[in-house]
Amino acid sequence: MMILVTGAGHVVVKSRHAEALIGDAPQVLYIATSQILDDEMAARIQHHKDGRPATLADRRMLAAS
Repeated sequence: MMILVTGAGHVVVKSRHAEALIGDAPQVLYIATSQILDDEMAARIQHHKDGRPATLADRRMLAAS
């Protein structure tokens, strides 16, 4: 199954929704498309990474730039 979570609005809501959809999926490709344009964005991205479920740590993650 393939699920794409996209849209405008509060970024935390989309991230949390996407991470909730992952559940116990045996294979996950997590693509985060935000670009680091300044220190504030770098901190926000790190905050998202730090807040991801521990189960996601074992899965493949990519960052598009």
